[in-house]
Amino acid sequence: MKIILSQQITLGDFRKGLRNVTKTFESNVVPHKGDFISDSVWKDPYEYEVQEVNINYQQDECYVQLPLIKLETNDKESLKGYIEMTRLHEWVCAVEV
Repeated sequence: MKIILSQQITLGDFRKGLRNVTKTFESNVVPHKGDFISDSVWKDPYEYEVQEVNINYQQDECYVQLPLIKLETNDKESLKGYIEMTRLHEWVCAVEV
């Protein structure tokens, strides 16, 4: 099944900047709400709890929502830098900062 992790990244004031990043992979293990996901993109904490899971059996896809990451700044360059860092770990952001 295709697993699609999704996480929002926001500036201190979300109206100043908010982006969604996703990471897709194949797995026979379907995450459940309350499970913890680890990924090389996160350092501290190194794992995040699954907030929501939506399964589309017709498409053989599982959408997994992870908690929001709030940057403690309103500087768009910080958001851009964070998004660029996620790309190094095979995450995708469909919208440029």
